[in-house]
Amino acid sequence: FVTAIRALVDFRYLAQAPIIDEFTITLIEKSLQLFHQNKKAIIDAGARRGKKGPIEHWQIPKLEFLQSVVSNIRYNGVAIQWTADTTEHAHILVVKDPVSTGNNQAYEPQICRYLDRLDKINNFDLGTSIVTAGVDFRAPSSLPIEVPIDEDDEESSLPALATTSELLASLLPTGYHAAAARRALTDYFYRAKLLRHGLLNNCPSPPRTLQSADNVVYHLSRDPNLKRLTVDEAAITFQLPDLRSALSDYLKRLQTHGFINTVGGRRLARTECSLPFTQVEVWSKLRLQTRSYHFPHSILPPVTINALPPSPEWPQGRRDPVILSVDPSQFWPKSGLDGHIVVDMCLIFRIVAPPPDLTTAQLREKNVTDCFLAYVHRYNIISQSVPGSSSSVARGAFPDPSTSLYALKKGTRTTGELIGDIVPLDQIRALADITPRLGHKADQRLTKENSIAYSNEFWLNKYFDKELFYALTLH
Repeated sequence: FVTAIRALVDFRYLAQAPIIDEFTITLIEKSLQLFHQNKKAIIDAGARRGKKGPIEHWQIPKLEFLQSVVSNIRYNGVAIQWTADTTEHAHILVVKDPVSTGNNQAYEPQICRYLDRLDKINNFDLGTSIVTAGVDFRAPSSLPIEVPIDEDDEESSLPALATTSELLASLLPTGYHAAAARRALTDYFYRAKLLRHGLLNNCPSPPRTLQSADNVVYHLSRDPNLKRLTVDEAAITFQLPDLRSALSDYLKRLQTHGFINTVGGRRLARTECSLPFTQVEVWSKLRLQTRSYHFPHSILPPVTINALPPSPEWPQGRRDPVILSVDPSQFWPKSGLDGHIVVDMCLIFRIVAPPPDLTTAQLREKNVTDCFLAYVHRYNIISQSVPGSSSSVARGAFPDPSTSLYALKKGTRTTGELIGDIVPLDQIRALADITPRLGHKADQRLTKENSIAYSNEFWLNKYFDKELFYALTLH
């Protein structure tokens, strides 16, 4: 039953891809074939029903149409290019909205008059926006850009631009009609580029926006949410009893590895170990922006990743799951989960440098205080049978054959404690989505706020969005 349903979902996601090659076509055909092989389970369960009760056949015209999708893709190109969304949206803007403001008479003249006036308003908004932004088209684009000293809004755009392309990429209209429209997409890649070339002034150090990979950039607010916490205070606030020892192990790993390639392993440091620093700055969330799977030049809307301590609203804290890179030779999203693991984001922080006379060589040499870090809890993939193998012994990190989802389990030590470690923030690759693996009986305590804390096994939900689906399917 589940296999038939997910085969249909896979078929739709794959058929809607903006770029389809022979490998994708093969997956589309296999998904449809898998549905037909398992569709009888739906009828046997009595789930195919109509107004008069169960229906014992699959004579559905729309379902029969699916067999022609692949042939049409071969003849006419990807199916998504024929979507009616574009024309429907245009019809709303140039017909439905103008008509709704009229008196149901003389439709065509009133529509034309409405659109003409709207065009004049938009031109006025553009002119006032240019003046408000202080754009000087005569100025060379290489001049540093002044950023207000109190700039800490993660949604804010850059002011004072010098070229038309820069203006159109980040200009926000000021008028009523334009402000009511869709907000311009924040481009953190562009901001990171300006920071990298020293074209932004009055910015804090280290920079709060950093491009950590070709297709990944993260952004933090200017000021931390919790300033100057001691390590022990942060451990208590976020309920991370091994934070101090994890920090000590992280510093030791930096001496031999520039890239943290594991989360877990035997804890080397003691809980009461000493550290060459005493304080940390803590952020409650970050903004992560990536590029499209099929169009690497196109940026996607940024997403928010939370790492909140326990509160009345979130009694166990809010720890969003993310994809973490542990192998620099594998590149997300084309690699899938190869070289990557799923972790919970428990704490986002930066080590506060001690006074110069107390700064150790270890902190100076590795620039430990110049990078942002995260404390994460690891998930392990539950082994499944090797696809296509008849052996019951051969197992590995493969998706569950029925759901096509990776089954995850919280990583725990022999003591029962969750496996956690410190990793650089620039190894985070994407926001993930997990859902509890309920089994035959669900825990009645589960809510959206505590389901992750009270559950032990999960599904990695690749249907969370199409970008995650393509990354976990087309590799």
